[in-house]
Amino acid sequence: MLGRSHAILGLASTAVTLTAAGTHIFQNTPVFMAGLTVGMIAALLPDIDSADTYLRRSFRLGSRQTVRDLRTWYRKRPLALLMALARWGLARVFDLIGYLLPHRGPTHYGLTAVLLTALVYWGCQSLALPWEIWVAFGAGYFSHLLGDGVTKTGVRLYAPLYRPFVHFLPEPLCIVTGSWQEAVMLFTLITGLIAALFIFGTVS
Repeated sequence: MLGRSHAILGLASTAVTLTAAGTHIFQNTPVFMAGLTVGMIAALLPDIDSADTYLRRSFRLGSRQTVRDLRTWYRKRPLALLMALARWGLARVFDLIGYLLPHRGPTHYGLTAVLLTALVYWGCQSLALPWEIWVAFGAGYFSHLLGDGVTKTGVRLYAPLYRPFVHFLPEPLCIVTGSWQEAVMLFTLITGLIAALFIFGTVS
């Protein structure tokens, strides 16, 4: 799926998961909104193994973006210059990850999603952050795998134990990334998530 589709699916998955878990937007708005932000970023995170991603463009972390930004270093205030240097350094880290890892490689493994979610859980416990944060992270990250799992390429969900790509739909129903089918599939997935809340009576 395209980056913007992953962002939308991540937001929807996180909203539905938090609501199902008992955290409602009108009852605990700050935590719910923080969870949505974390979920959206987590939904984009697996694609850091690609040089040109929606996440990097959105946060001005593209290779060319950060280089262009530093060319005018002499015009910047100290704080702006520090921010530009930080973005440049982070972009180089992403470049290295993209160079070392194949697209839809380890960052798209189910095991990676579990381990990273566990790490965020530990961080929330250590820093006394709301439990909604780690739940949102997990919902967002797994939504990315779900989205890629309905494409023609599929996702290596069970790697490294089982390396072939798997699909969550029969192959004739799998979509081509960037096609009109992607918009239809995205709408279907989100509708299904919301419908599940009503079916199981989790929306009060």
